[in-house]
Amino acid sequence: MVVDPARLAVESPPPNLVIEEVMADGKRIDYREGVILEPGTRKLSVRYTSPTFIKPKQVQYQYRLVGEDPAAVEAGHERVAYYGNLAPGDYRFEASLETFQGNLAKLEAPIVVTLKPYFYQTLWFQILTALGLIAGAYFVFRLRVRRLRARKIELERLVAVQTEKIRAQKTEVEQKNEALTRTHEELKRSTEQELRHTQNILVQSEKLAALGQLIASIGHEISNPIMLVTMSAENQDRVLDDIQEIHERIFEGVPDADEVAGKLKGLIAESRALSEAAQTGSHTLKDLSSALRTQSRMETQAVDGVNINDVVKECMVLVGGRTKLFKVEHHASALPPVRCFRSRIGQVITNLIANAADALMEYRDLNPVDADGRRFQGKIDVFTREIANAGEPGVAISVSDNGGGVPESIRQKIFEEFFTTKPAGQGTGLGLALSIKIVQEHGGTLAVDEDPEMGGARFTLWLPTQSKTLPGLESEPALSVP
Repeated sequence: MVVDPARLAVESPPPNLVIEEVMADGKRIDYREGVILEPGTRKLSVRYTSPTFIKPKQVQYQYRLVGEDPAAVEAGHERVAYYGNLAPGDYRFEASLETFQGNLAKLEAPIVVTLKPYFYQTLWFQILTALGLIAGAYFVFRLRVRRLRARKIELERLVAVQTEKIRAQKTEVEQKNEALTRTHEELKRSTEQELRHTQNILVQSEKLAALGQLIASIGHEISNPIMLVTMSAENQDRVLDDIQEIHERIFEGVPDADEVAGKLKGLIAESRALSEAAQTGSHTLKDLSSALRTQSRMETQAVDGVNINDVVKECMVLVGGRTKLFKVEHHASALPPVRCFRSRIGQVITNLIANAADALMEYRDLNPVDADGRRFQGKIDVFTREIANAGEPGVAISVSDNGGGVPESIRQKIFEEFFTTKPAGQGTGLGLALSIKIVQEHGGTLAVDEDPEMGGARFTLWLPTQSKTLPGLESEPALSVP
């Protein structure tokens, strides 16, 4: 038999929907007496159809699982409904279709679906759980009340103990007040003695003021030996020039050779006298400088194997109280050991770092904020590196800051004695002068210029690794650093 859909008559009412199969977790089940799913069933599918051959592609299907879907689902041409992760409970599956003519058809007998719950999903289990929670909360409450009562009793005991202590302290305070009253009476009786002691302190203050004036006068006294050394050096140069002239005349065959020889001996004696005067002035100047350096340890011998990086670290610790407001960094590099007077070089480095801190303090007071409106942050950088000077091996120590710098007009004067840029009463004018003398004794150099990166002053100290100008090097062996 052959069926030609084109010749079929248009049906009046469409045939009813029929269920083809119901699947639960991939297993086909009987749905005629209702669908009962075991606990834990996760997937459910229902396949349905309608036996119509008139324009079946224009048939539109709808389905709904009452209890899950809030409204009918427009399935279009699809003839299967899928569900997953259903909650335990009762459901009812309904389906309908609409032909191209607008005729409607429904599923004759909706399918009842029941998903069994696990025991912990049942109402009785939830009731028992709620009762258990209530009982637990009541137990915790009772336990809390019991603890609070015990705490109350303990607090009452502690209050009683503290009250007793307060009473004891009150008694002790009263006794101390009585003792203080007696002491006060004794102090009143000793007022006259205290006044005399105060007078003695005032007398001592006057002595200290006189001592300050004496220290100030030392600066004036230094000028005398300096002048003596200068004049002696100038005279010695003049005498040596005369000796050179006479020496040339001797070799030129001058007939009065005996007279020239006598003059030569006199000039030599005069040169020795000038040398002794220069030595005397030099020793006097050295003693006066040592008196001003009360906190420096005087060494009598040079020291071998000095690590300048260690000396810098010690100096940074010594001036830590003056640099604590600023950022101080030591950029150290590997250095060869140096032969020097360790404490004197430490004095120089300490003075350079302290001067940088004082300069930053003055600059910060005048410029509390920078050009960008930010609070000024002072910085001091100390660099140590190995560097040769005129072919002689040595080390360099530079101290830089980001303050106002040193004007070029006073860079030469800054190393003179008693020259200072600090306010009156804050500087002696001897720090850099003594520092450059110490450096020169070691055969080194000390210079000041502008740091191009930080914008402030930069003091550079250079020392030879094996100085040939240190006093006593020829007659006394050097000590080794332990």
